[in-house]
Amino acid sequence: MDSGFRRAEKFLEQYRHDYLDLLDRLQQAARKARETLGPSVIHDIYGRGHGLQVASPFKDARKIAFKARRDYGRVTNETIAKLNDIIGLTVVVQYPDQVEPLRKALRKFLGNAIKVASQETHRDRNGYFASHVVYSKRCVTEDLRCEVQIKTLLHNAWSAKMHDLTYKPIGMLDPRLRALMGSIASTLESLESQSQLIRDMIKAGWNVEQDTRRLAREEIFSDLLRWNHELWKSSGVEAEALRLKVRIEEAEAWIAQEPTESARFDELIAAVKQCCSDPERIRFGWLFAGRIATLRPDREMIRFFISQVDQWLDTASHQIVGGKARGEEVGAVPLMLYVMGELDLAIDYSDQILADSNFNCLDADRRVSIAFNRSNFLVEREYHYPSADKSQRDQIKSEALATAQDIETADVPGAEAGAADLRGLVAITFADTMDEVREGIRLCMNAAQHSPADEQDLSEAYADLNVRLGWRRYFELEILGGATAM
Repeated sequence: MDSGFRRAEKFLEQYRHDYLDLLDRLQQAARKARETLGPSVIHDIYGRGHGLQVASPFKDARKIAFKARRDYGRVTNETIAKLNDIIGLTVVVQYPDQVEPLRKALRKFLGNAIKVASQETHRDRNGYFASHVVYSKRCVTEDLRCEVQIKTLLHNAWSAKMHDLTYKPIGMLDPRLRALMGSIASTLESLESQSQLIRDMIKAGWNVEQDTRRLAREEIFSDLLRWNHELWKSSGVEAEALRLKVRIEEAEAWIAQEPTESARFDELIAAVKQCCSDPERIRFGWLFAGRIATLRPDREMIRFFISQVDQWLDTASHQIVGGKARGEEVGAVPLMLYVMGELDLAIDYSDQILADSNFNCLDADRRVSIAFNRSNFLVEREYHYPSADKSQRDQIKSEALATAQDIETADVPGAEAGAADLRGLVAITFADTMDEVREGIRLCMNAAQHSPADEQDLSEAYADLNVRLGWRRYFELEILGGATAM
């Protein structure tokens, strides 16, 4: 009887490029999903032959013929095209509850040309746990299919480890071994559920802090758009910038959810780019780019913002010297990055501005203000990600306390409140005892009392944030046995 091998080979030759196009589209959609959802959701994306020296994305023609004959009784173009796994893709997520968001993201990025042919969740199928989604694309007279396997990190590692032993065994596999491996896979599923629970408990604690941080950062952003009312005159170039500002404010409701490739999102980004390309309007444009990035802080928008910031800083010193811009518009750059939660970038740009001789045009108080904000960024980063090197920690602490003293002598609104808040955060971050933390909390709580009336909301938001950080540090020390006499 004809094995169908030659027919399968001919089929693959005929539709090779169509299958590869389908796979490429799915890979692109998976990469876009990773950009959107982040690496904390999508751990890996790979196709058949991943990690092998000689890798083909296609299933072997002999296996294709065998499967078509086994499942449909004959090997024809029609029966071969019905097979789901001639070509395939695996996407690995961190946790089980991330499978459905990934499916939705793939659906969004694939468009209408590619359809979902079927989907199935395998739960403990002989120890196999995964979600399969089969996508199809019409090519001439056939609907070609590609199977996407979605696995969690633990199950992917287990299936990779046992693949050669279970998928291509020599002879029959002992049923006892199958049962044992199934038992191990079930244990992994239990571990997945437990790890998801641990993650949710940790995130619950993070979210309390993040909500406070979000409010504080929103207050900073509002202040950035409010600090110079003359920036928004209703005449000339400023009137055009003001219209774009209003347009972005009206778009706040949809910016975060809008697909990146949508026409209205592209149009809004194009308008901001055009604003930034005009030397007369770039002082407005980079702020607009920042506002969009704060509403949609994914990697693509952060990169977009950085490109506009670099253009702004290239021309900012000339505009300040020429009287067309103010020093605070440069000092706002690191603050904007901080608003987005980009601590490292906020520190880097602070260093860049302070070291750039072009910005010697900034007055002494403005430079002190930038250095003060930089110290806040450094201390906050040290709180969350402590340096292993004690001398480095000591240096950050000393510089922060010196900067707090400098800001008090500068002609900067709210300097007293800011200095007290920084000293409080320093005490909390570098505390070795619970008493030191309590002193830091006291300083942060008192800081808002010294704040100017127009900065009261911002001061209170940061006092609340730092007090939360303080109590978290307090209980950490208590657990570690750092209690002192009360």
